Amino acid sequence: MTCVCSIGCAIKGKSRPSKELCERFNAALASRIGSTYRHTRVIQAAAQARVAEYMMQVLQAAGARGVCIPRSLPNVPRSDIASYLRLRTETLSRVLSQFRKEGWIRGPIHRIEVLEPDAIAALREP
Repeated sequence: MTCVCSIGCAIKGKSRPSKELCERFNAALASRIGSTYRHTRVIQAAAQARVAEYMMQVLQAAGARGVCIPRSLPNVPRSDIASYLRLRTETLSRVLSQFRKEGWIRGPIHRIEVLEPDAIAALREP
């Protein structure tokens, strides 16, 4: 795991806080900024990797909630997805068209069904 941040702290009455306290504090801080850090790394990746990451996150979240159809993406406007991934709407459409040609997804934008989640997951950044 990469260290995202580390912070020192001083407690009144003590010359140095315990190592355990600093580790707990740093872990709590990292858990709060971890999702922002991951999203920042994602939006720096290539367009295909961004879209793949988004699709896998949505499918994992749906599976965690116990949604009946874990391979279908929710109806989210293309412009919102593109904005979230910091892509142009046209670029998002082009990537989705590539995924359709490969046979990994099917259906219109408001009803995308993921046929090959493993192939899409392989495009994600490590």
